[in-house]
Amino acid sequence: MKIVHPLIEIAIDFKINNCYTLVVENPNEFYNLTSELYQQTKGNEGAFILSDNSILNIEKEMLLIYDYYNISFSSKKIVNLINNDILQLLKKNDFIEDFSAISTSFIKLSEKISQELDYELEFEDNFCFEDFIKFSNFKIRNADNLLENLITFVDLFIKLTNIKIVSFINISNFLNENEMIELIKQLNYFQVKILFLESQDKINSHNLKKIIIDQDLCII
Repeated sequence: MKIVHPLIEIAIDFKINNCYTLVVENPNEFYNLTSELYQQTKGNEGAFILSDNSILNIEKEMLLIYDYYNISFSSKKIVNLINNDILQLLKKNDFIEDFSAISTSFIKLSEKISQELDYELEFEDNFCFEDFIKFSNFKIRNADNLLENLITFVDLFIKLTNIKIVSFINISNFLNENEMIELIKQLNYFQVKILFLESQDKINSHNLKKIIIDQDLCII
């Protein structure tokens, strides 16, 4: 699997190394490159090309993390992914009998409530899987530190989507050296490709390959 871009003379080749840091020291070009990659992860056009024998869809294959203040498991996208996963699980025959018992109890309770009132009520007696999921309000708890949240966040997307690459923008501004080492260790365990996009050369690890583009846009 490779990533190429006209500005970057060296291909980011994940067959050579599983983890890369791309340092772009020119502030304007750093913004242009990260903005372009961001747009491509949203399905828009750009000059980054991801390939693995054939051209791959960056929107579907890459998770780009940049807003470290809003790593939340209650976002609409995360909730929808989790609920859909639970829905597929409920549809398996192993859970049909359990769900039928819950549905019957729900209907009986609704009938008792209706009988106790002085006015007539109608209620929904077709309690479906989606109703159960909405009622249960399944959630994942946010951890107390950024590193744990990032690891859980990436793990979720790997399990619930088709992503193969995780990219971070200036993550070194938020994690110390030991935390960076632990992050790389965990992501390698997940067998996902890693790309750090940095405006300064601050990440030190023997487990990554580094490409540096200096102020004059020359490869160091």
